[in-house]
Amino acid sequence: MRDWPWPIDERLAALTVACGAGVAFVIDTHRVPYGCTALPWEWRSRVLSSAELALSAERRAAMRLGRPVEFARADAEPFMLSRSFASLYALVVLWERTFDLDAARAAVGEAMPEIEALTLSTPPDGPRGAAVVSLAAWRARATG
Repeated sequence: MRDWPWPIDERLAALTVACGAGVAFVIDTHRVPYGCTALPWEWRSRVLSSAELALSAERRAAMRLGRPVEFARADAEPFMLSRSFASLYALVVLWERTFDLDAARAAVGEAMPEIEALTLSTPPDGPRGAAVVSLAAWRARATG
């Protein structure tokens, strides 16, 4: 087991810097995390609610059909942008407050090829660094 950061975690951290976000993570349609920036405890509710929004039943169905899915909320909590890839994964980026959606889309678009490649090269049991373990534990506690 390798400690954080994994290359995917480092790339997600660079993305948050590039677009002024606070947290970014990759999660699959089963809500298993594959990569994550550091997760401050105070972001817990935002992280969990954004994962649910990014992976609503309707969006998961479209993803399984191979359709790219984007979901953005620049004017209400949780302030987020998510984008699906490879029919199974979603990149979720979170902000503390309103953000420039066009600039965020540009930064995410630029980062996506590398994030997709890093995610697809992650071992099946996934990275289990501290942030990813925290995200998985938060999810488990929230769903009982």
